[in-house]
Amino acid sequence: MSTAIRIVPISEDRLQDLQKLYHLTFGKRYSVNYIRLKYDTAYTGMQHVANIAYDGNKPVAFLGAVPMPFLLNNTKLIGVQYCDYMTLPEYRRRGIHSQLLESTTDFVSKEGADFIFAMHTINSANGDLRFNWNFQEPLNAYVISLQAPRIFQLANRMQHYAAVFKKTGATQNNLRVTGQNLTY
Repeated sequence: MSTAIRIVPISEDRLQDLQKLYHLTFGKRYSVNYIRLKYDTAYTGMQHVANIAYDGNKPVAFLGAVPMPFLLNNTKLIGVQYCDYMTLPEYRRRGIHSQLLESTTDFVSKEGADFIFAMHTINSANGDLRFNWNFQEPLNAYVISLQAPRIFQLANRMQHYAAVFKKTGATQNNLRVTGQNLTY
């Protein structure tokens, strides 16, 4: 492990590194396309605001940041949600998370974000306490099972596929649908 941690914005050529971090820290296996769609925030006017940390060429930590529009008293605001905090176990407690927070906060502030928010868990809250968040309480896992009528589920799925078609330029001729996943 070297001592120089490099923090850079997420970009197309770093999505596979982020995919590895998801697996190594959360045990989740997401497709690169899923990650691309999750962090494609160009529609807000802010692109690539999430940051990834490297030790040499090794991805070691990530701070997700997703800008989104809000309307408050007829005033349009851009809020940035911090999410998906991840650090490889052997790199924890070395201040990398703090570096990611500082770097990302500086960047989104310069890009014009009006506010930043997060839904903290116990783990993420402990690391953020020193950053003077307006902290309420950590988020517990609440799952509320909703059963929408099938027509609403179908309409929602069609909107999702339409958005994917538009973003990827896919057509029905070159797209095969398998369950919830799109395969080219």
